[in-house]
Amino acid sequence: MNSTDDSSAPNACLDAARRLETALGALAEAMGEVERVAAMTGHSTYMAQVVAERARWHQLESITQPVETLAATLASPESTQRMLQLLAPSIVFPAATPIQIDISGEALSRARRTAEMHKENLRKLIATELRRIAARGDAG
Repeated sequence: MNSTDDSSAPNACLDAARRLETALGALAEAMGEVERVAAMTGHSTYMAQVVAERARWHQLESITQPVETLAATLASPESTQRMLQLLAPSIVFPAATPIQIDISGEALSRARRTAEMHKENLRKLIATELRRIAARGDAG
């Protein structure tokens, strides 16, 4: 009976990882959009923030892709905590000067808000999956 319990945890994590793939893909697209808009608009005021966010995204990618890596991350409390830290909200600063309050500044702000929404949704989904895994472990 213990062998069944031991094998159910990795399967539960892999199943959870597969369910999270779509949300991770949406976040990846949103982060790419932030970078594209920032590069197009040339808002140097925000480029340091965008570069920092992109670095955090690359760290997140390293512990979530491919799906087997995400499953291993979900199985480790320390790795899961790190993943949630990387998904922590970032402050999306409004335009700093009236000249920056223009269409391109608004486009960058909108792209960053969208990315933050995807991060929040992913955090909620991860919390749900962790509860599901824990409940499955408790039932087993």
